[in-house]
Amino acid sequence: MSLQPHILYCHCAQARLLSGDGRRAVLERLCASGADFEAVPDLCTLAMRREVLLQKLARASELIVIACHARAVRGLFAAAGATLPEQNVKLLDLRAQPAEEILAALPPAGGGARDAAQLAAELDTQAGAKPVWFPVVDFARCTHCMQCRSFCLFGVYGKDADGRLEVQHPENCKPDCPACARVCPELAIIFPRYKESPINGGEITAADAAREPVKVNVSALLGGDVYAALRQRSGCTCQRFAPDRDAEQARAERQQCLEQLQRDLDIPPSVLHSLPRPGAAPGGEREKPT
Repeated sequence: MSLQPHILYCHCAQARLLSGDGRRAVLERLCASGADFEAVPDLCTLAMRREVLLQKLARASELIVIACHARAVRGLFAAAGATLPEQNVKLLDLRAQPAEEILAALPPAGGGARDAAQLAAELDTQAGAKPVWFPVVDFARCTHCMQCRSFCLFGVYGKDADGRLEVQHPENCKPDCPACARVCPELAIIFPRYKESPINGGEITAADAAREPVKVNVSALLGGDVYAALRQRSGCTCQRFAPDRDAEQARAERQQCLEQLQRDLDIPPSVLHSLPRPGAAPGGEREKPT
């Protein structure tokens, strides 16, 4: 008699990216099957917290994960220090696969049914009020070029002990901002909650792969080394522009760059407005909405 696979079901209770009807049908089938499965309110939250549960499941002899896009799921497990093996893992995609296709891949119905409505209510209650937002890395594509690390103004990325890229401070990421994913030349940065593929972990098409990464003159934001300026939040009064630059010209360049960033990289205005205004001390006055 073969062992039943371990099953993980993500309710996506925070972002609600998944079809309500599809989730309900799959959860009802799971509860009716009598299968032993783990139901979690939100896989993204577990990954950000590096929950031991994900590490345990990654070591299972056979695993079925019912969540979102496969690349996103693998990235989320990796973020939790729980790299999924290539074999004996089945990733079922509630964002892309019809419920009938997912149901056909689940174990047959059996005994020991659970109350699906009660479980769904519990998962909704357990979910946090505010959806988490942070990047995960598709290490099958990442070349560790560090362009995302150089680009990010908020210190989300770093290097591990071997000099490889890692997401060190996911809590620093600005909600709904996918900019670093758009500058990645390998399409390796994933935001599971993003609205569009392949940034949300969807399959990469030939057209996606042929697309040039967005290039933006970010140094025009603050003049000079924008990254060092934002990382050295010391409270001393620092001159933002070189002495030989005209202040009005520098401000005009900055505004043009802000507009281009918002247009090309889909950066929310709230993120751009959080940047220091030219001439302000680090950590001081912020950009005002236009």
